[in-house]
Amino acid sequence: MNSNKKVIITEVIAIVAVLLLGTLFHNLYEWTENDFLAIISPVNESKWEHIKIMFYPYLLIGAIEYLIIGKDTRNFVFGKTLGVITLIIATFGIIQLAELFTDEPSTLFHIIAYAIGIIIAQYVSYKVITDKEYNGCTRWISYVIIIIMIGIITYFTYRPLKIDFFMDQETMTYGIPEKE
Repeated sequence: MNSNKKVIITEVIAIVAVLLLGTLFHNLYEWTENDFLAIISPVNESKWEHIKIMFYPYLLIGAIEYLIIGKDTRNFVFGKTLGVITLIIATFGIIQLAELFTDEPSTLFHIIAYAIGIIIAQYVSYKVITDKEYNGCTRWISYVIIIIMIGIITYFTYRPLKIDFFMDQETMTYGIPEKE
């Protein structure tokens, strides 16, 4: 199969996989109350915690994609790093825009915004992955960015800032709920 066609097919399948995995991750902590899963799954309904359902499913599916197409591409890690950043910005951007017109967009709207964010992210990723230009340092810069993002997400899971972005608007609390 043509390498470019294989990349396209893999990226399209990944759209669905990220959406499904993100949906699963949304309630993973709530279902298990496993403190380890708090690192990768939202512990409350704050906007901050929802970064996890964008970041970790995209990262996990990206790792699987790497096994399939990573060796056939030049900018895979950089493409996926830009993709996940794009996903977070696009999804929050769409939701913030909607909040200008309505106090609380519906759950369905949030899912649609997430799906659109994934599509945009995969498009950005595809364009970078298939770009013939390559600078070897972009891979290492990407690894550093991913490690920093994991560190920040993990840190603020356990030590959330006391600002609206980190507040669960339903319970008016921050971070991991106290267990009863």
